[in-house]
Amino acid sequence: MLLVVPFYLAKRPLKAGEVREGGTVWNFCKSFSILWTVLMFVVGVGGKIATSNALQKANLDPSGSGMVFVTGFGFIMIVGVWFFVMASVLAMGFYNKNSIAELGPTGPLNMDADPHAK
Repeated sequence: MLLVVPFYLAKRPLKAGEVREGGTVWNFCKSFSILWTVLMFVVGVGGKIATSNALQKANLDPSGSGMVFVTGFGFIMIVGVWFFVMASVLAMGFYNKNSIAELGPTGPLNMDADPHAK
């Protein structure tokens, strides 16, 4: 899903009046970055919930304090992975961004006003 949806959004036919700027690579990277951020936010919230549960267990059981460290470290790793991937994708997108502007309608949506005029 993380690759298919951005590719579709970068290549989909445009309706009348729609504009897509920056080229295919830029639009793919932009859409991927948005989906990546949403996914990492959901994973981060899940990690915080796991950390809270681990803290509650650590208060009850002394052997659970190592689990608090591991879950906290996992949350930091999620943020690090998010940042590394986001920085890489956006750098690639900015490097390949161009001044191409597509105006809709495009592709199969680009039909003549009178289909029998051929």
